[in-house]
Amino acid sequence: MSQYGFLPFNACSQSFIPSIAALVVYRNRCRHDIVRSVLEACREEAGITEICRKAGLPVDRGRRIVDQLLRYGLLVELQEGKRRRYRITPRGYEWLGIYESLEEVLPPV
Repeated sequence: MSQYGFLPFNACSQSFIPSIAALVVYRNRCRHDIVRSVLEACREEAGITEICRKAGLPVDRGRRIVDQLLRYGLLVELQEGKRRRYRITPRGYEWLGIYESLEEVLPPV
C-alpha cells in the first residue's frame, strides 16, 4: 500500500483499466449548457429522474429547470396516470438550433 491508501499499478494482479469516470474532465457549466442537456434528454419522453440522470443534475435542480422550461414553452408535460413525462416542443428544438449555431460562431472560453 502507498501512503494514499491504494495499491500501485504494478501491484495489481489484473491489468489496469481506468474507469470512464476517471477520464471525464469536469468543468462548471453555464446555465445555457445545462438547459441544452435537459432539452436533449427530452428528445424522447422522459420522467424527471431520467432527465436529471442524462443531464447530470441533482433532481431538485432538475425540477426547477424543467419547471422554467415548461413556462417558456420549450418543454411540454404529458400526464400518464400519476406519472409525469416531458418532451421537447418545436420551440425547444428551435432553441437548440440557435444555441448550437452560436457555439459554432463563439468558441468556448
